[in-house]
Amino acid sequence: MNEQTEGITWVLKFYTSDTIALFKDTDKEDKEKALKTSWETAEPGRAEKAAKSRLRFIAQQKVK
Repeated sequence: MNEQTEGITWVLKFYTSDTIALFKDTDKEDKEKALKTSWETAEPGRAEKAAKSRLRFIAQQKVK
């Protein structure tokens, strides 16, 4: 939620005798995961270095 989405609601009404299935489309997340996996395959240890770098950055931001 943020200022732009606050107060927005959805109402869905279905009238059917058939089965309806609602599911999250994970295509974007799947593509991002595949990309990160390819990076790690090309350069082993990349994810670990990135995690350590992120932790250092967060620690520096807390100090400020």
